[in-house]
Amino acid sequence: MSIDQRLIRDTRTALERLDLSEEDERLGTLETELGEIEAAIERANARRQEISQILHPDRAHPNDRAAPRAIADRLLAGDARGVVIDAAPSRDELEHERETLRLGIGELAQRRDAKRGEIDAVKRAADRKAGAACEDLAIAFRAEATRAAETIRDCFTALQAIETATRMTLADSAASAARTALDGASRDFGLLRRTKFADVPAAIVDALEPLADKGKALSRAAPKQIQLLSY
Repeated sequence: MSIDQRLIRDTRTALERLDLSEEDERLGTLETELGEIEAAIERANARRQEISQILHPDRAHPNDRAAPRAIADRLLAGDARGVVIDAAPSRDELEHERETLRLGIGELAQRRDAKRGEIDAVKRAADRKAGAACEDLAIAFRAEATRAAETIRDCFTALQAIETATRMTLADSAASAARTALDGASRDFGLLRRTKFADVPAAIVDALEPLADKGKALSRAAPKQIQLLSY
C-alpha cells in the first residue's frame, strides 16, 4: 500500500485526543433513567397480573396467587392494619386500577422508547466524532482501493485478451475471478465508473500482436477492448 504512514500516526493521535466525556456522562444519566422506567413497567405489570388473579382466581395457577400469601404473612407478623381493605377491594376498584395501570404502562413504554432513541442519538454523535477523526485516512484508503480496482480491471482485460488469443484455461479462470472482483468494485461499492467496454493495456495488445499472423493453426488477433459482460 502507498498510504502515508504519517497520516496513520496522525489519525491515532486524533483518536487518542478524542474527548467523549460529555457523551459518556449523558449516557450514564439516560441509562439510569431508562432503568427506572423499565423497573416501573415491570412493577406495574406485576400489579396488573396480581389484580387479574384476584379478579379471576380460577384462572390463576396455585403457585401464582401471591396476594393471599402476602396477606397471610402480614397477619402472621401481627400487621392487620389495612389487610381487610387490601384483601377485599371492590371489583370496580380493581378493574379501575388495572385500567389505570395499563394506561400508565403505555405512557411509560413511550418514554422508554424515547429514552432509547436519545441513547442511540448520543452514540451516533460519538460515532460522528470518531468518524471525523478518521475521515482523511478513510479518503486515502478509498483512493488506494480505487487504484487497486483499476489494477484489477487492467488484469481482467489483459487476461481476457490472452484467453481470446490462446484459449488458455488458466487465463480464462483467472479472468473470471478478476471479473467477479471488478463487478463488486463497480456495482456494489462504486470505486469505478461502470462502463460497457474497457481497454486492454496497450503493452498487452502489442505483446500478443504476433499471434495475428501465425498461419492456419493459430491466427487470432488480440482484442483491443473487452466487453464487460457483467455490467
